Amino acid sequence: MPKTLSSAALAAALSAFIGASLSTFPHILTLSQTGEAAWLVSADEVFYHQIAARADFSDPALSSSRPILYSRLPLLPGTLAARALGLGPLAPGPLWRVWSGLFLGLAWFLLLRCFLSNPWLCLGGAVVLMSDAGMLYGWLGLGHYRLLARAALSAGEPLTSQNPVLLPQWRILNPALSLPFVLLHLYFLVRALAEPTLRRLAAAAAAFASLFYVYFFFWTAATVGLAIGALLDASKRKTYLKIACAGALLGLPAVLSSMALSHDSPAEALHRIGAFSPVARFDNLLLPKLAIGLMFAGYFWVLGRRRDVLPIWAAALAGLLLSNEHILTGVMMGNDHWAYVWGPLLSLMIVIAVANRLKTAAAVALCAIHLSSAFWLRAQETAAAEPRRLALERGRYLEQRFAPAPQTARTLAAGPADFIDWAVLFDNQAPLFSYASILSPSIDNTALAERLALNSFLSGLGREEFLRERRSLMMEYTLGEGVDAGAVYDRVAADPRAFIRRYGVALVARPASAPPLSLRGWTPVKKGPHWTLWGPKTRPTSRSS
Repeated sequence: MPKTLSSAALAAALSAFIGASLSTFPHILTLSQTGEAAWLVSADEVFYHQIAARADFSDPALSSSRPILYSRLPLLPGTLAARALGLGPLAPGPLWRVWSGLFLGLAWFLLLRCFLSNPWLCLGGAVVLMSDAGMLYGWLGLGHYRLLARAALSAGEPLTSQNPVLLPQWRILNPALSLPFVLLHLYFLVRALAEPTLRRLAAAAAAFASLFYVYFFFWTAATVGLAIGALLDASKRKTYLKIACAGALLGLPAVLSSMALSHDSPAEALHRIGAFSPVARFDNLLLPKLAIGLMFAGYFWVLGRRRDVLPIWAAALAGLLLSNEHILTGVMMGNDHWAYVWGPLLSLMIVIAVANRLKTAAAVALCAIHLSSAFWLRAQETAAAEPRRLALERGRYLEQRFAPAPQTARTLAAGPADFIDWAVLFDNQAPLFSYASILSPSIDNTALAERLALNSFLSGLGREEFLRERRSLMMEYTLGEGVDAGAVYDRVAADPRAFIRRYGVALVARPASAPPLSLRGWTPVKKGPHWTLWGPKTRPTSRSS
């Protein structure tokens, strides 16, 4: 027994270490190449850093303090550690990845330990799940080796030319920081079903409740998964229901808080970020053929041979069914995000099914190929164009930083995105318009159009350039098709001072090559190699958040 415990503890520690190594590898490479550990892969990561930079984790798009729809719980460990250590606004990123790697590596190992007796097989399974490029969408093995084949046949074209994320399981915020909570929920659920002691039931209920504070798509799938499990397993139905009821009661405050925020938010703002969007009931159906086939085969495998895997299969089925919930509700909720449930759990079932069938040499070779190729894929992600662009923008901003430290009072600033995004992050500015504005649940489409038009006008863009920019944004986001953008720009151009007063703009950044800002009462406050900063002689008072 001591030897078994020692082996299990060592395997668990190795799983956590490998997870942290995979997760942080881009930061390590960046540190070795540039001398700094900051590595941001997308505008989403910049946005999450902006949230973390606000003391109360509130909406970075607003001057006032209002909540956002994103859960703060997954961000807390890395953010609080960065604050406790007195590190800068970019420090949460590496710490998030350290935490997600350790947490995910350990969670995968613990869950596999419920189904595989050999701890080294559990380690091997965790390595494959953490390093496989197709794992997140149930394409375990197939997706990974297809990507490697594409690399071999691409004749030098970067794999990241179409998408900078090659191993999506390590994406910040979701699923890297949130998926471990699902895995721990299932770990404690399986243990409670096997032996429903009071301690195990309490742990399972608490783990289920945590999902309500982590991610909407996780607690909904877990709830339906518990219902499916109770329906199919009469002998353990009471255990399922006890855990579901106790966990739901503990998670109720999070649901009520989200409902209150949704009620107070403009409907069109929620639609813009993919929540409660009306849709025809049989449009946009998500019917992944491989996943459906695996679920069908898994049903007979689980009920015939591995009833202990039923909670995993039930949760995966729940995620797959919810992906088409709009058939019943008539609204979309960003349904593709339920893939973060059914994809990993289908991949997990594949590992459980084949692990004991592999000979030792084959298992070791498979893990070695997966792990080495995963590190290579992470290196490709590190060198992708988008992280390089963001690093260049950040360097340009810091080269001409207009404030030595974050300001206590937020100033609403206008200007191009390569200035505004970093002013929000480093110097506590509020953006007139930015990516954060699109994601804000507090800004309706009319205000968003006015903000974009005023920002374009103050940045030196003409009417046609503004319309081109808006059309480009509308290819990715719903910005309000009913808004006459040209008319909005015309109103702004006719009386910009009225809109400046409406939104309280107190700072404008214009490219150094742009003509001077032609507004009476505004003067240059700083000139630099990249931007000229303009401010009013008398600071305006905002009448809008």
